[in-house]
Amino acid sequence: MNRDVKKILGFSSKALAFLAQKELTGKDNRRAGRGASAESGDVFQTVFQESYKPSLDRCGNREWKSLSAAYTGPSEDRYINCQGSGCIYNPGPVHSGIVEALQVQLERQIINCREFPEPISALLSELVSMITPEELQVPLFTNVGTEAVGGALKLACSSTGRPGILAAVASSNGTPDNSLSIAAHYDYQDQHLANIPGYRQIPFGDANILESAIADSFANNCAVAAVILAPIYNKGGVIVPPDDYLARVREICDEYKSLLIIDETETGLGQTGKLFAIEHYEVLPDILCFSKAFGGGIAPIGAFVSTANVWNNLDSNPFRHLPGFEATSLACAAAIAGIQVILDDGLVEQTAEKGNYFLPKLQNIESRFPAILEARGKGLLIGIEFIDEQTCYYAAEKLFEKGILVSIAENNSSAIRIEPPMTISIEELDYIMESLDDISMQLPSY
Repeated sequence: MNRDVKKILGFSSKALAFLAQKELTGKDNRRAGRGASAESGDVFQTVFQESYKPSLDRCGNREWKSLSAAYTGPSEDRYINCQGSGCIYNPGPVHSGIVEALQVQLERQIINCREFPEPISALLSELVSMITPEELQVPLFTNVGTEAVGGALKLACSSTGRPGILAAVASSNGTPDNSLSIAAHYDYQDQHLANIPGYRQIPFGDANILESAIADSFANNCAVAAVILAPIYNKGGVIVPPDDYLARVREICDEYKSLLIIDETETGLGQTGKLFAIEHYEVLPDILCFSKAFGGGIAPIGAFVSTANVWNNLDSNPFRHLPGFEATSLACAAAIAGIQVILDDGLVEQTAEKGNYFLPKLQNIESRFPAILEARGKGLLIGIEFIDEQTCYYAAEKLFEKGILVSIAENNSSAIRIEPPMTISIEELDYIMESLDDISMQLPSY
């Protein structure tokens, strides 16, 4: 391959100069928008921008700077961040305490060589054992949530000696390897041919179907090693299960000696008004997975945690699940600082209070407009379901025009998700509510 090194170095020098700027204006702002063009080869960004092109063209802005619960662009237009990148920014994207911890660690070490005992991950391990249920004492750190889920599945099959995995369609389990087989969206499975024998999906929220599926697995010689589910179906539009659902799932798993894996990739670290969403239901899982906000809104890191008994089988050969950058010193420092900030600033309690303030106001809007079917959620993890997909996309675009970023639920295109950083202010929540009320007056009457 012939590379024009001079051209490459010229471009990279310009890119570094671009990164060094504090503000963008004029030509640089336009150049920022071309960074995700088809010519750049970033297919995901190209498709994303094409999907939202009308609104993006009208605003003429670029994402440039993060605030406590908002973004600003080069023109200083402000957007309240209610999509949170899938609940990554729980403590806010630029909390000074987390940034300072990272700066210290950056000057010392970023990626450890693994040849010697490494104290940062050891400190994080002890901290994780303090914040998770006391029976869950043994963690393994990963880069992201999908690796945590993949490790949990391996651990479950190894521990029980069974091949079957039952997924209540709710898990936020990413796309690679065995976790793809339980991803809720069939588009993630079919095109990658990653379905693994013994993996089966069932509807979220129905314990009777789950019990029948486990019983059938023994009859079909593919006994269920574990049931995996998220405590709240975030990707389906924040579906909150019946109050007794998770307790019943726990009972069924105990009866059939199957493990219960709780996937808190998006619900963990405070977004629902509890440090972990499973605490709302007072149910103890055998394995707990979490990621996203675990990195303090800055660094990618995940974890799965279990009991010593479950871990015994993997202890004999832990290299069966060893991510390439597992538990870097930098990511562990971010996680430690993130936990400190969330607990020391009382963000979990604040989130519960803000949710109790905000959700009833949204439900009042729901009651007045037939085009809104339901507003639901816990804490600041909230879903709003509309009468159809077209109405949902219209509402999301109008919110965008008012400077409010929301997510369309991946597995339910008639619902939007509102999941702001826990640092969002009451004034910002009021503005969101007032904006939605105004937009709802423009929705069709059914």
